[in-house]
Amino acid sequence: MFKKLTNLLSDSLSFWLAFFLLFFLRWHELPLSQQVLPFTAVFFLGLFVFYAFGLYEERKTDWLFPGLTALAINFSVSVAFFYFFSRFYPGITPRGSLLLFFSIFGAGFVVLRMLLDNFVLSKYSEKILVLTQNKALMDKLKQEAESFNFKILGLPEEFINDASLFEKTLKNEKIKTLIIDFSTKSRNHPSPKLYEKVAALKLEVFKPEAFFEKRLKKIYAERLNSDFSVRINSNSFKEISQKTMALALLMIGLPLWALIFILMKIFSPGPVVFKQQRVGLNGRVFEAFKFRTMVRDAEKDGPTWATENDPRITPIGKIIRWAHLDELPQLLNILRGEMFFVGPRPERPEFTRDLEQKIPLFPLRRLIKPGLTGWAQINYPYGASIEDAKNKLEYDLYYLKNQSFFLDLVILIKTFKFLFFNFTRKN
Repeated sequence: MFKKLTNLLSDSLSFWLAFFLLFFLRWHELPLSQQVLPFTAVFFLGLFVFYAFGLYEERKTDWLFPGLTALAINFSVSVAFFYFFSRFYPGITPRGSLLLFFSIFGAGFVVLRMLLDNFVLSKYSEKILVLTQNKALMDKLKQEAESFNFKILGLPEEFINDASLFEKTLKNEKIKTLIIDFSTKSRNHPSPKLYEKVAALKLEVFKPEAFFEKRLKKIYAERLNSDFSVRINSNSFKEISQKTMALALLMIGLPLWALIFILMKIFSPGPVVFKQQRVGLNGRVFEAFKFRTMVRDAEKDGPTWATENDPRITPIGKIIRWAHLDELPQLLNILRGEMFFVGPRPERPEFTRDLEQKIPLFPLRRLIKPGLTGWAQINYPYGASIEDAKNKLEYDLYYLKNQSFFLDLVILIKTFKFLFFNFTRKN
């Protein structure tokens, strides 16, 4: 939380310093109030783009390249915003001043972020005290901590009622976050005095389930809350808008389809598009369309999970997979109403049967339509094992519980970010 708030305050400071500097340089003859309102709208639009590009995540991520890309997008959005805004308020037309503003804002953004990284965040690691007897939970939290800027500490349960030891630990380790996990079978429960200490020190206290959802943005599947519910966010407007967007992208992408068709026919003779059975809404099996990336008869010995360096993948197939174009024909499945742009990844029936036997909560994914992209796909690397499926399910469950237009929009932008950065890293 400290990292997120620090970066948010830093970016806000950079933005408004740039605004006031620009005002005194260029617009000092205009009332300040005329400029504050439109720039406040630009500010919040910019924060959303920054958020979608992962600039306020607690995970350990690179921020420079995503940040510069987000700034470029913010500039483009601001130009469009002021173009329409000036139609109603002709006196507010920044035009060339926007370029100067974003130059100042961009410089401040980079300088402040670098200073924070080198002198503040690099020396700060959030320490989280976990009170539990569950070794599996501790191991999972420590594993998650590797990707975040926090350190997991434990305190033996037999000392839970030793208020002085507890308070000493909190102060010495500068604990601000506490995870309490005591089952009804535990003989030692937190005493009222312990809770008094927690309240006095104003700690942020979580149950494990709440910590996973609020801080890690996933559901702790090993102990699903009794209040877990799925938000069904499908309606006629969503169906129509999804199909309209799919049709537009299909038309725009026709030249790309033609190029892939020609390359496939030259370097990998055979069908360009093939059908593969997938499990969709309510367990209904449908035929998903994909560009063929493997050799013919790749599954003559039966369905097998594809691996990252699968020898069955053809040379042209590697390029198509690397560019993430192999699932582009699934726009047809969106037009047919079998998929959405955002949702759980559609699995094959053969794998689904096995996964549902080994992962009890896996059938919950059937409650909504599968998606071309999803929360699990952008938060977890490519997986091809039961353990990977368990980890990805926790992200799918988070999406099932928290579906919204805003979350869908964030996922789509993060997908663009992932595809763009994946392309630039490999060139």
